[in-house]
Amino acid sequence: MSGVNVGIFLAGAETEIRFIDASVIDLSGPTGGWMAGMLFQEKRRGRSEDLKTHLISTPNARKLLGTIYLPAGRLKIETSSSVAGASAFTIIVAARIAMSGRSNLVLNTGYASVDVPVPDGVGPASGGILLER
Repeated sequence: MSGVNVGIFLAGAETEIRFIDASVIDLSGPTGGWMAGMLFQEKRRGRSEDLKTHLISTPNARKLLGTIYLPAGRLKIETSSSVAGASAFTIIVAARIAMSGRSNLVLNTGYASVDVPVPDGVGPASGGILLER
């Protein structure tokens, strides 16, 4: 899957990110519009619901330029290759992030080097990180 100015809104209860097997991922978020800077955006859900698991296990998820917003989800990374290493920046907002094995998540911070904007409230600001193993 490759594209520029891509914004994917995950609205349904069953929608999940699944980058598996030999899939090749090269995506850049939108530069304008209501989803500017949002590569993936999940619909918020109530606290009583279980976390939805989004999976990246392909060794070819090298470019995820923009913000991945999963407030009701767990992003699980299971690959021995770097994820998002070819991105100028990647921001992840998730209820949980789980990594296993030799997974390597690269969160570059080249915000000013690209046209994809950083959404308000995220980016170059301090915050807590909760990482599951």
